[in-house]
Amino acid sequence: MWRSARLEADFPNLAAAGYELTSPCANPPTCIGYALGDFDYIWDANGAVIKEPGYRWLPDGPFDFQIDTVAKIFELHGYTRCRLDDSLEEGYEKIAIYEDKRENREEPFSHVARQLPNGKWTSKLGPDEDIEHDTLTALEGNTWVHQKSYGRVVRIMKRRVR
Repeated sequence: MWRSARLEADFPNLAAAGYELTSPCANPPTCIGYALGDFDYIWDANGAVIKEPGYRWLPDGPFDFQIDTVAKIFELHGYTRCRLDDSLEEGYEKIAIYEDKRENREEPFSHVARQLPNGKWTSKLGPDEDIEHDTLTALEGNTWVHQKSYGRVVRIMKRRVR
């Protein structure tokens, strides 16, 4: 089982919640592309607005990182909002959207994780490693104290497994 002292320092709940590294540092994708299974493009509003090759976003915007904007990306891929329940639901795959509520953040979206068929979650940690984590709380934390943690889960969405 691969572990990382650096990640455990960045995410204070990670070790206790249980996790495993599943791949080394790499770009792309971002966590949005990773959750969508799109490993060829970088899902980033800033790159898309300036029409940077290799970037994707909502075709007509908005070009921001609001929770509703990110949710709209997933809606276009067949996801619908559901209860804030991280349990495995037969016949569905889920994603969880995290929010960083620090007062100085104009755009509160911080991360998205995808549920695996075994009920665990998988995440692309920015330009860092990909991990499999047992719970969504593994990446939650007080972002004033642990600035790399993702805040808290504020939305879960699901779609039927194809």
